[in-house]
Amino acid sequence: MDHPVARSLIATTYINLGNGSVIVPENECFCLSWLKPRGTPLQKKVANGMQWFAFGFSVLLLMYYAYQTWKSICGWEEVYVCVVELTKVVVEFFHEFDNPAMLQLSGGNRLLWLRYCEWLLTCPVILIHLSNLTGLSEDYSRRTMQLLVSDIGTIVWGATAAMAKGPAKIGFFILGCLYGSTTYFHAAKVYIESYNAIPKGQCRVLVRAMAWIFFATWGFYPVLFLLGPEGYGVMSMYGSTISHTAVDLLSKNVWGLLGHHLRRKVHESMVVPI
Repeated sequence: MDHPVARSLIATTYINLGNGSVIVPENECFCLSWLKPRGTPLQKKVANGMQWFAFGFSVLLLMYYAYQTWKSICGWEEVYVCVVELTKVVVEFFHEFDNPAMLQLSGGNRLLWLRYCEWLLTCPVILIHLSNLTGLSEDYSRRTMQLLVSDIGTIVWGATAAMAKGPAKIGFFILGCLYGSTTYFHAAKVYIESYNAIPKGQCRVLVRAMAWIFFATWGFYPVLFLLGPEGYGVMSMYGSTISHTAVDLLSKNVWGLLGHHLRRKVHESMVVPI
């Protein structure tokens, strides 16, 4: 099994001698729970492969968006999310278990802070994109603010649940789910309104596809939380990385690509006379 070396909340360095003894520098903290294995060598290879696939896919998308910007039109939201996702997988590949990408708390919990940082940077932008799905509006609506507030609450309470233990963990997790259900409610209203406002045909097919991807992938995150190291520990840390990378690709890169295509189709059918 792959065990961590030189990992801690405050850059503590320790050496596991493999015989029940651990060497820790003077005046630095250590928690035995930090020695939990991260997964098998095979899981590590699959996780790294997924990370580089996500990197390559993000690069191709950015090249496509650059071409679309030069040729016609491209929203800033999908480009921003793609850049953040690309940066995240590179940092994750080289420093996923280093401080501060992963924080090892004194209680033994391990918080993948890089993951929550990426969500805080990308999810609000995805919801801004969602609130103006067709690209025909020039300002932010009241629903945009509702989506942002509920989403930030979901991430904050999710991170808090990952750091907590016992009943407090369950309470914070439920609180995060309540905020997430509010996000779902307002998102559903946006999809329904957008679906009815655009022409029949390919545009509506794209809205349906985006809705399916959005609700399926965003609904999978709390499941991964429960199964992963933050929850019941059914999945290893590498298994959690594999699953989150796959879901992130769908919920961010693929969803953004469909959103770009939808705006282009709406622009062609409603703004530019044919």
